Amino acid sequence: MAQQFGSAVVLVLPPIPLQAARTAITAGSVAFVTIACVDTAGNPLTPSALRWRLDDLTAGTVVQSWQGVPHGMASTTQLTIPANLNQLVSASECSELFEVTFAVSDTMRPPNEVNVTGLYVVLGVRIGNE
Repeated sequence: MAQQFGSAVVLVLPPIPLQAARTAITAGSVAFVTIACVDTAGNPLTPSALRWRLDDLTAGTVVQSWQGVPHGMASTTQLTIPANLNQLVSASECSELFEVTFAVSDTMRPPNEVNVTGLYVVLGVRIGNE
């Protein structure tokens, strides 16, 4: 029997521990996001296609529109989100909540594409009493 997509886990690194068990990075830092896909039995599954996007939920803006994952497919894939995308949008905020969304395609499971998300906080750097 062919494998069928079951679920995926999204992990953002490097972590700065925060309350509410969220990962945080400093504005202007690179984020490494790992997605691990498994089938319905919990075995590793390589999706047929994988896309990603990045949204700033605090500011309500799309930081990066849908992009294909730039390297070969595997059951576990690491995406590097460059420092220039991890910036605060609003000058009045000291932190903003970002959401990375993966669209995982599996030709064996209707509707053939499932969205999986991960959240992280981008922390602004304040100098003095600003």
